[in-house]
Amino acid sequence: MYDVIIVGGGPAGLTAGIFACKRKLNSLVLESGEFGGQLFTAFWVENFPGFGRVEGKELAKKIAEHAKKAGVEMKKEEVHSIERKDGNFLVKTHDGEYETKSVVIATGAKCRNLGICGENEYLGKGISFSASCDAPNFKGKKVAVIGGGDSALKAAVYSTQFASEVYLIHRRSEFKAEEAAQAELKKSSVKLMLNMVPKEFRGDSSIRSVVLEDVNTKQTTELRVDGVFLYVGNTPASSLAAKLGVEIDERCFIKVDRNQGTNVPGVFAAGDITGEVLQAIVACGEGAVAASKAYEYVKSLERT
Repeated sequence: MYDVIIVGGGPAGLTAGIFACKRKLNSLVLESGEFGGQLFTAFWVENFPGFGRVEGKELAKKIAEHAKKAGVEMKKEEVHSIERKDGNFLVKTHDGEYETKSVVIATGAKCRNLGICGENEYLGKGISFSASCDAPNFKGKKVAVIGGGDSALKAAVYSTQFASEVYLIHRRSEFKAEEAAQAELKKSSVKLMLNMVPKEFRGDSSIRSVVLEDVNTKQTTELRVDGVFLYVGNTPASSLAAKLGVEIDERCFIKVDRNQGTNVPGVFAAGDITGEVLQAIVACGEGAVAASKAYEYVKSLERT
């Protein structure tokens, strides 16, 4: 029997694990992918105190190393359900079942698809969600980055180290990215394609082009590329929580109070899954609060 199981091993989940260990809670962190979550695929982070400018992958590794040194039990297992059982919770993975007195849900958000023709067909065949991982595979080739936020701009600039030509496709005339990212973009060789909306991906055994539509004229053009990186936002991974009866909002983020508590006693949530400021430092803070409140909840059970 665990005191707390933390579902998700990103900045929020790992920090929750660290704080749970410091409180001497019997705890477990379950993560289906890389420990560090989306931070693992970030290019660089410039607003994490004490690090200045650091690669996302490096910061993810340091947080994971800290968790290990703190004694956090970490397992790479995908959770497929969380159920209530005799006043506790049963967390089921494809490898086993774990009973716990409390749960911290830190499942984050997953990359959003465009939902256009050819997207599913060419995922992994030229279309990728991570330039930090896959851009080196396109050395001397043409790539397109789709999106207008911080991650999209950083992906485009990063890709210029490898690709012969980099196009940044955005549906608006202006970017919503931070000024620092826009300044880096202006200094780069990235070619901008603004007011353009992707309508279709085409290719053979791999992607060969993307069909774009001008939002003003409605005219289409076909851009020849060898690779595409998608940075069009994230979708909250809240299905586990919803099935447990945890209340979610109209955007599918988990509703929490100031203590990271949900409407289900003993269930807390932290990180991007709560839909607040989507930053690693905020996720860490929420993870710390969630673990601290889980501790108080577990101790309250012992007094009853």
